[in-house]
Amino acid sequence: MEKKKNILVKEIIHTLILFQAALIWGLAFPFQSIGARYLDGWSFLSIRSIMSVIVMLPFVIIIDRRRTNGEKDIKTDLLAGALCGGFLCLASACQQIGIKYTTAAKSGFITALYVIFVPIISLIIFRKKQPLRLWVSVALCLLGLYLLCARGGLKGFSAGDILTLACAVLFAGQILTVSFFVKKVGAVRLTFLQFAVCAIISTAVMVIFSGPSIGQIYKALPALIYVGVMSSAIGYSLQAIGQKGLNPAVASLAMCMESVFSLIGGIFILGQLSSVRETCGCILMFVAIVIAEVGFPLPRKERKNGSGKTD
Repeated sequence: MEKKKNILVKEIIHTLILFQAALIWGLAFPFQSIGARYLDGWSFLSIRSIMSVIVMLPFVIIIDRRRTNGEKDIKTDLLAGALCGGFLCLASACQQIGIKYTTAAKSGFITALYVIFVPIISLIIFRKKQPLRLWVSVALCLLGLYLLCARGGLKGFSAGDILTLACAVLFAGQILTVSFFVKKVGAVRLTFLQFAVCAIISTAVMVIFSGPSIGQIYKALPALIYVGVMSSAIGYSLQAIGQKGLNPAVASLAMCMESVFSLIGGIFILGQLSSVRETCGCILMFVAIVIAEVGFPLPRKERKNGSGKTD
């Protein structure tokens, strides 16, 4: 009896930790929207990623000291960082560029579609059969997306909506690669490597094509600090801690709350009010996400550690 009670308390604590991560991620969308007013997408992503790497570096050094020689596999680390970081960089760039042309609420809900794209990609690439619930959620999701974005028919989709949809697909690819490498590399180290690769790629693009002024960076600094430190470094660390020993369905549902917090943040921070049609679209998409998560069985290895977005 006492053992069951301790397990229940542990699950509640871990769920609350993931709930905090979802809150941090959800509120990042309005801050990203503010940052897009002053910096182009690649510049914002570059500075954000560099901040994340600096904040996480001391923790990675401590973890490295505890690793034995047998646990160190540089080739695997580099491959994991390159693949996961590449997906993360492209997904984040699409999201940051797209948020300039859409609202924080739309960006949050469309980004959350990675939950549905993960099993779809698994079906296409790995031939993993999916339950009927998934296709029900896809239908609901398409209807919700239409209500949310296509006010004037299909022409109503903005460039920002389309870029954010591409971001959701890329995040799905990132999730699948992280699921493959996380046990081999470690959650914190893999997160650090992803942001390091993301920082290198985005900085190279920034230097070649843009190069912001000091004044632009100063104006975007509050948004950069929140997204770089809170959303990236702290948010993903909370995710790694919260997912340990927690049912993956519960973990994913807790993290999906970021889409709801993006809507709330857009209203209270940016004053972006949603219409009745857009609100109905958000509700349908959230229901679709919940159905997809509850109905998507994970392989045994993933059940032990959980799964979800690690951006």
